[in-house]
Amino acid sequence: MAHRGGTLPGSCLVLGLAFCVVVFTLSACGNAGRSPAAQQSGSSNPSTTLSTAPSATTTTAPSATTTTAPSTTTTTAPSATTTDSLAWSQSLALARGNIGNGATVSCPSAQFCAAGASDAVATMVNGQWSPVTAPIPGGNSAVAVSCVSATFCGAVSYQSAFTYEDGTWTAPVTIDSFYNYRNNGLIAISCTSTDFCMAVDWSGNVFTYNGQSWTRATLVDGYTNGGNGGGTTIGGISCASPQFCMVVDSGGNNLVYDGQTWTNERYGTEAVSLNGVACVDSACFVIQNVGIVAKFQNGAWTQLPQIEQQYGGGVSLDAISCLSETRCWVGSGYGTGDAVYAWNGSKWSSGLPPLTGANGAIYSLSCPSRSLCLAGDQGGVVFTGSPQ
Repeated sequence: MAHRGGTLPGSCLVLGLAFCVVVFTLSACGNAGRSPAAQQSGSSNPSTTLSTAPSATTTTAPSATTTTAPSTTTTTAPSATTTDSLAWSQSLALARGNIGNGATVSCPSAQFCAAGASDAVATMVNGQWSPVTAPIPGGNSAVAVSCVSATFCGAVSYQSAFTYEDGTWTAPVTIDSFYNYRNNGLIAISCTSTDFCMAVDWSGNVFTYNGQSWTRATLVDGYTNGGNGGGTTIGGISCASPQFCMVVDSGGNNLVYDGQTWTNERYGTEAVSLNGVACVDSACFVIQNVGIVAKFQNGAWTQLPQIEQQYGGGVSLDAISCLSETRCWVGSGYGTGDAVYAWNGSKWSSGLPPLTGANGAIYSLSCPSRSLCLAGDQGGVVFTGSPQ
């Protein structure tokens, strides 16, 4: 989410080597709402366009191309194990009760995390949350966050972007001039350093932060509907480095950035809903809403074993966080029970025990170590998972 997935040292986002939140479908990391059911877009592959955003600098917009879907491989599904099982407890309420104001979380380390929801943000240092603050008062928007360290985070909400620097949240700066009834604004962000963040809005426009200012928008995903119901919506963004980012949507599009150009590396030929992405090192992991996680690396896709419910069928996946290529966590919800499953490079954990008291699906995840995970739900509440 950001909706809602993220990566860690070397994190996104919802949710790169920063930490991402990935939303997700930011349902969060508005993400003020969960992405609607995917519908295959009939639009042709968009060409990149430019539009001037206030207080923005000018860059040359790369053209986006579409490649033929590469062949995919599928690993043999092993039986689930019960390792990495976490006990969950409610940790922080940012916007209790309002489905659509999902909480996004980002933890660059076990000693520092940040969370945002419904115009509110807070930081956690050594297990203790700071008072909740509102950098953008007077609204009711989701806030997506991505932290690089305990001294720097990037955040977006509606039209605005702001940063956390040395213990203080800066004043918001308007970067998305496209916010209107056709575009619900910024939805997700992924930062890899104090000099690089990339954010995306509901209409598929990408904005880049260079440590001083934000570039003007680049349209990389023209298949979306701006988050206004029906059609295709953004599922998340994640960057492993300034030369490797991915944006996913609910129409099955995977837009990959190599530092200069964007390429659509679709997984298969069908329009499947992609609800989140986490990039780490040289790989990106994307989640589908049928219990499938796929890895993109070196131009090829590999499908991980499907996560199945006890009564059959795939689990609905809504958030992802990866610490490395062999250590990822995914969050489920929407009728399948709120649970977090851990990937150890060959097997998925059982997803037990589930989260209790969550309001809606798990909207975002950030797991900086095997002994700590934070999960944000769709109602703006943050949960902490630690070993049983």
